[in-house]
Amino acid sequence: MQSFYLKTKLFIPNLGTKLVKRDRLLEKLDYGINSHHPLLLISAPAGYGKTTLARSWIETLNTPVAWYSLDHDDSNPWQFRKYLLNAISLALPEISEHLQSVSRSKPQPTAEFMIKLLVNEISEAGQPLIIVLDDYHLIESPLINEHISLLIENLPKRVSLVLLSRTIPAITFYLSRKRDQITEITDKDLRFTIEETKDFLKLNSNLPVSPELLRHLDEKAEGWAAGIQLTAAGCQGEPALTQYINNSPDGGPLVLDYLANEVLSGQPLEVLNFLYTTSIPDQICCSLAAALLHQPPEASQAMFESLEQQNLFIFSLDREHTWYRYHPLFLNLLRNHFDSTLKYQVKALHRIASDWFETHGMIDQAVHHSLQANDQPRAFTLIEDNAEAMILAGGYSQYLRLVDQLPKSQQSASTTILIFKAAAMLFNEYPRKAILGVLDRIHDQVDAEEWEGEIDAIRGIIQKSSAHPEMGIEISKQALRKIQPKHVFFKNLVERNLGIAYAQANDIQNANIWFGKLLKSSTKLNDWGGILAAYYYLTTFLKIQGRLFEAAELYQKSLLFIDEKSLELLPYSIRIISGYGHLHLKWNRVDSAKIALKRAIQLARKTSGMYAQNAYQDLSLAFLHENDIRSALMMIQELRSQAQEKQDNYHNSQFQYSLAIEALIQLEAGQVDLARSWLSASGIELYSLDDLLGKFGFELGYVLPIAAKVYCADKKPEKAIQILESAIPVFRKQKANAFLIRALCAAAAASYQIGEHENAIHLLSEAILLAEPEEDIGDFMIAGADLEPLFDEMLATDSPSQFIQLLLSTLSDQERSKRASLNDLCLVDPLSHRELEVLHFFAQGMNNREIAVKLFLSINTIKSHSSKIYRKLNVKSRSQAISKARLLGILPNQGKPSFVKKDRETS
Repeated sequence: MQSFYLKTKLFIPNLGTKLVKRDRLLEKLDYGINSHHPLLLISAPAGYGKTTLARSWIETLNTPVAWYSLDHDDSNPWQFRKYLLNAISLALPEISEHLQSVSRSKPQPTAEFMIKLLVNEISEAGQPLIIVLDDYHLIESPLINEHISLLIENLPKRVSLVLLSRTIPAITFYLSRKRDQITEITDKDLRFTIEETKDFLKLNSNLPVSPELLRHLDEKAEGWAAGIQLTAAGCQGEPALTQYINNSPDGGPLVLDYLANEVLSGQPLEVLNFLYTTSIPDQICCSLAAALLHQPPEASQAMFESLEQQNLFIFSLDREHTWYRYHPLFLNLLRNHFDSTLKYQVKALHRIASDWFETHGMIDQAVHHSLQANDQPRAFTLIEDNAEAMILAGGYSQYLRLVDQLPKSQQSASTTILIFKAAAMLFNEYPRKAILGVLDRIHDQVDAEEWEGEIDAIRGIIQKSSAHPEMGIEISKQALRKIQPKHVFFKNLVERNLGIAYAQANDIQNANIWFGKLLKSSTKLNDWGGILAAYYYLTTFLKIQGRLFEAAELYQKSLLFIDEKSLELLPYSIRIISGYGHLHLKWNRVDSAKIALKRAIQLARKTSGMYAQNAYQDLSLAFLHENDIRSALMMIQELRSQAQEKQDNYHNSQFQYSLAIEALIQLEAGQVDLARSWLSASGIELYSLDDLLGKFGFELGYVLPIAAKVYCADKKPEKAIQILESAIPVFRKQKANAFLIRALCAAAAASYQIGEHENAIHLLSEAILLAEPEEDIGDFMIAGADLEPLFDEMLATDSPSQFIQLLLSTLSDQERSKRASLNDLCLVDPLSHRELEVLHFFAQGMNNREIAVKLFLSINTIKSHSSKIYRKLNVKSRSQAISKARLLGILPNQGKPSFVKKDRETS
């Protein structure tokens, strides 16, 4: 009896939804056929858009296509061969008759003969051809896999086979030998980017596409096309959308039904049991799976390999395929099923997981699973026993997160937990009041007296960050005498505190001593946070002392340490990376500097703290070196908006330096009045050197040369000399050569301006003498073009050294670039009265609708005014328009606070 032939299996599918442009994937497929790859493999779990991608791609080709959509019955080799021949015959009618006649001949030709005949016929046709086999994962016949391998091996040059499969096809012999002749697209490639998700929703749903919705979809669906589509379909309407964002970790019922029917349905009981049990932890490895399932690790490894081969929403987390995780939506489905069918096992499995994680040193996971098992006493013990180790390893946020999972009554039952909580809050820069609140709770403990020294160690650090750092030094020295011998960590903490306190008191010599001690003791103790703090301050002091090559060597060690331990998100790691960028700026390696500084800013944005202030400041200066005045101003204003939230002594000095940099930018843009307003508000001309050191800390060495430059631009060089004369001896005494070079250059420029040429040359010569051995160019850049007349006089009397030639060349290049930049700033059409009104409302943070209401205009009219403002200012966004308008004096600058000494409430 003749079998039924279903022609629709050979039809090319219609494209249903409106398609997102996925040029990056289409280009990859184009590359495959242009490179004459015989196999194009698109493999991913269900719902990743494999068929849609292939269908949209062939739409772009002018090539015959043989399409064959497989089902379970096609594992029969005879039926598979019949459909494959018919598909190719439809695409190339000229070879159809011969193929069909041979296939119907008696006796039936062998499969190998038919494959070879097929290859010959396609070759003789002389046409390019794309053969698409959709849903190839349904093929279970090893014989068919052999036939496909043979076909791939012998395909003509202009013919490619496209396999669409949920699993990795079992044509391993070919795959292992011909890897360079395969174009592979996997789930990693098929995942929607956030932009593609946004485009998809705009084309295929009525949802308001907010950043919040996109963020949630990205976290939960991870670019899984079906998950995004089904979630959107289940969230039509504002209430449903809000409910999804706030309360739906599983994507909603449509997603769960899809996964249950398309993925779980039909899986063997052994696979289901493995999936449910291994969904207990967020991440799983063979050893942990073996413990949960009471089976040998080899059996778990074999199952993981099988699940990977099936693309069953499982992803390997490392190259060695040691750790795995499930897709978040699939993981939620597994946990929902597990809770409803095997609820009695859940607590026992969490206890097993907790024991396993503790044994392997993963305390945060051990605590998590203890809490999931409702075993709070065990969680409490785990946190208490491992508190010091977690803090030493830099796990401040991790420790705080674990402690906060305990009830407050349990937290207060342990002095150990509380004192290390205060330490972790300190390192994460929590407000001073919050840390003191934790310390106050310790006083109620029975053993509070035993911890007096440790409490004083933390109080000393808090006091050091106030307006009275000298009190912090005294408290810390007292703490050293009281700390229990077994609590080495807190002795280490005091060494760190004393180093920082002396640094803030501008005593670099004593600060160096304490940070040297800290580096040794932290290395011995494996205190990663202490090691990083020591590296940061020691490299900073080396730069201040002008020992740049030594600083570079220490930076290399610290950066290697950060990479080896994966510590890049710790506060001092970010500051070290930023400091390395600053070092490159001193050598005028602006491109290298910008790479490090941008990296520091990107890392800081992943944390909740302000750890990249120096990076913002130095990146602003890097832009200024390139005469990109607009970018320089935008960078420093972004920092200012962040810094206004911090009010301790350290952040205050940083904030004052940011204002100084902004004044320098205004000065370079020709806005002397704006720069002068900063100088008036800064208090530099009103206070003694001691007061200024208290206000600016060692940042004063960076600020004073800027102030002197403003005075010179304002035709008041005598005042510039006055503020520098008292500071230069202090910098000499501190051996702060970087500050000394800057101050000498500023003093030389001011002296030259009042006609004291001989003294000016003497001052500049001293600066060159200090800078030349370390090739320090950057510290001459603040004075900049003001030094060029002095260099001209020096060259007239003596032959220049190579370093002086390099300095002159750098300054000349900068001046030429500056003129071009200023020309760009001046090319601004006048803004109309109405455009000025709109611009002022921009600066107040109002949106188009709010501005329209305020001015009694339509939104479209406001948009029209916005476009004109952008065009006239030569910018592309509101933030750029505001920055440039402030730079040109069109908008007033944001208010600058004057100097008032206060005790602050944060640390």
